[in-house]
Amino acid sequence: MLINGQPLFQPRNFIINLSILCMKAKFATVCIACGDKIQPGKEISKNQDEKWVHKHCAEDSDGLP
Repeated sequence: MLINGQPLFQPRNFIINLSILCMKAKFATVCIACGDKIQPGKEISKNQDEKWVHKHCAEDSDGLP
């Protein structure tokens, strides 16, 4: 789909994977789920509490109540 001759969706630094919004970390921080460091460039995602964690940490908590 084009709007003003431009694609509606343009590639950015995020992907949608199985309904999990992921992006690459821009800053160094600590994952609140596992306590390990998150380095810039690593894939991150929001957990159930809307906090940024490692992508695999957010996926681990998907099936939990």
